[in-house]
Amino acid sequence: METLTQSRFITKNVSIPATDGFDLAAIVLEPTGEAKAAIQIHSGTGIKKEFYLKFARFWADEGFVVVVFDYRGIGASRPASLRGFEAYTRDWGESDMPGVLNWLQWHYPHLKKFVVAHSMGAQLVGLMPNHHLLSGVVSIASSVGYWRVFPAPFKYFTAFIWYVFIPLTTFFWGYAPAKAIGQGEDLPKGVAREWAAWCRQPRYLRHFFGKTIKNQFYDDILLPWRAFIISDDPIATDRTGQEILKFYSGISVEMERLTPEDAGVKHLGHFGFFTERTEKRLWERPLAFIRQVLADMNVS
Repeated sequence: METLTQSRFITKNVSIPATDGFDLAAIVLEPTGEAKAAIQIHSGTGIKKEFYLKFARFWADEGFVVVVFDYRGIGASRPASLRGFEAYTRDWGESDMPGVLNWLQWHYPHLKKFVVAHSMGAQLVGLMPNHHLLSGVVSIASSVGYWRVFPAPFKYFTAFIWYVFIPLTTFFWGYAPAKAIGQGEDLPKGVAREWAAWCRQPRYLRHFFGKTIKNQFYDDILLPWRAFIISDDPIATDRTGQEILKFYSGISVEMERLTPEDAGVKHLGHFGFFTERTEKRLWERPLAFIRQVLADMNVS
C-alpha cells in the first residue's frame, strides 16, 4: 500500500476485494482531521478511476473519506490481456461495488456512506445486495442505454456500436477495443456483449431480470437521491435520465438540470461535469445535497 500525504488528506493506493474475491485497484483519500462521511465514487463504463481523481480530491479537501476504484477488466483492475478474461457488466454491480462498500464499512464503521455515481455507476446501484449500508446517492449523467431513445444522429452511432462493432470485435479479437474509437478503455468480451444486449432492449437491463440477472434490489432501495442531468449530453438526456430513475420505484428523486452556462463553459456533454474547470460552479451542488442529508439525519 502506497501512501502520499497532501495538505489536508492522505492518499493511499490499495487493493479491495470484490465480494467474490476479485482484487480491485483503488485509491483512498482520507482527511487528516475528523471525517464527515465516506464517499464511494462509481465510474462510468470503461472509465479509469484516475479520471475522477480531481473530483475525489475536492471531496477529501472538504473532509470526506473518498474511494475511487477500477471495475474488473478496467484500468489497473484488468489482466495483462483481455483475451479469455471472463467478466460481465453485472459483476460490477453484483460484486465490485458491494465489495468496495463492505471495505468502507469495515474500515470506517462509524461513518455514513454515500455513492456518487457517473453514468453506468448509478444504473447498477440496484444490483448491490448491501445497499442498506448507504445513506444516500448522487447520480450524474446517468440514463438508460436503449439506443432508440437517444437523439439523432447519436442514436445511429450507438446502434452501430451495439449491433456491429461489439459483436464483430469481440468475435475476432476476444474483447472490444473501445479505446480505438474514443469510447473509454477496452472492454472484456463478456462486459461488452452484455452491455450491448441491454442496450438493444427497450426495457434495458430489466429485460434480463430473473435471467442473467438473478437478484436485483431496485424496488427495495429507499434512499435520499439527487440526480444531475447535463443539458448538452446526448446520452443522459431529460428523457433517458428519467427512465433510469423509474427503475428505483421506492424513491422520489429530485432531478437537477445543469447547463454549460451554469459552469461558465461552452460544452459539458457526458463527461464535462468532472473536469477541473467546472469545480467552483458545479461540484458544490452534490456536496450541498449530502451535507443536507447528514444534517437531516442528525436532526432525526
